[in-house]
Amino acid sequence: MYALRTDAVDGETRYELLETIGTGRYTTVYRARDRELNREVAVKQLRDEFLGGALQMDRYWQEAQLLASLQHPNIVTIRVSGIDEQHRPWLMLDYIDGDHIDHYIESNPQSFDGLMNLCLKVARALRYIHQQQVVHLDIKPANVMVEIIDNQAEPIIIDFGIAMTQNVQQINSPYVFATPAFAAPEQLNSTTVKADHRSDIFAFGKLVEHLNQINIQQPAESDKTTPLALTTLIDRCTAQSPNERFDDMQQVIDAMEKMLWP
Repeated sequence: MYALRTDAVDGETRYELLETIGTGRYTTVYRARDRELNREVAVKQLRDEFLGGALQMDRYWQEAQLLASLQHPNIVTIRVSGIDEQHRPWLMLDYIDGDHIDHYIESNPQSFDGLMNLCLKVARALRYIHQQQVVHLDIKPANVMVEIIDNQAEPIIIDFGIAMTQNVQQINSPYVFATPAFAAPEQLNSTTVKADHRSDIFAFGKLVEHLNQINIQQPAESDKTTPLALTTLIDRCTAQSPNERFDDMQQVIDAMEKMLWP
């Protein structure tokens, strides 16, 4: 592979790209080695065909600025940004040594409490994101990684490529390419109400529903069924109208905690 410049003056190379670990609409993500600190990192780089696109460039640097404003253990951390020798912008992120959350559950079937505790961590990270006046707009299994830290499964939200601040008017733009299976109706139809934090609540409900379906289909010592309280929570999260959903993630968290600790 090749290395990224960290100093445009003397051309010093610090990050060696090792392999591709993900691709998005506009970007490629690599596993890389930080030669100076001798550790693995993730590098996200805008693909060549989008270098001249004003929209893609704006979104790329907007993602960098949004990530820099977020500090939470269940949100991927940005460390630095730069430009390589071919004038391509890149972001250096913490490398997450884990798997997508759906694959993790397939390999590690959970009790109901275990699954809910995992989802609660995602919910609390989303609450924090919304408290910072940011909406993610693409919550789905591929954007939640699970890493084992101190013998605990920690979900980490990644990919803020289409995230926006709550006051951005372009939030219902046709260029917001959310994933249809998890996107709220208002994200897929720009003639309806503007997307906001309740769009993330919809996607979170779809995520929980998807993970629960995977989990109950896995072999287990005891029968796994879906409690009525969880079905009710999912139904309210995924209501077609934003006004019929939970008002905020705190209400979602309260409902989940009540299921775990009635």
